[in-house]
Amino acid sequence: MPETKRSKLIHLSGYVIAFSLMFYVISIGPAAAIVYDPNGPPANPELAEWTHLFYSPLISVAESNGSLEILFKKYTEFCIEHF
Repeated sequence: MPETKRSKLIHLSGYVIAFSLMFYVISIGPAAAIVYDPNGPPANPELAEWTHLFYSPLISVAESNGSLEILFKKYTEFCIEHF
């Protein structure tokens, strides 16, 4: 494989990984808005369990840092109330 093609592939891979991680972090708000009702329990408990499992790495990182936890809770609450 030519060096320029390989270099482009490496750059593209970096962008894809960075975008995927950013999308994962941002997507928890809309996912929470789909699963949780602002006035009561989860609309679908099975989906709520799956969502919690899928986002558990992000949740544990947020819970380990006080300022991140506050930001995380405010973001998810905002999404639940407005979507």
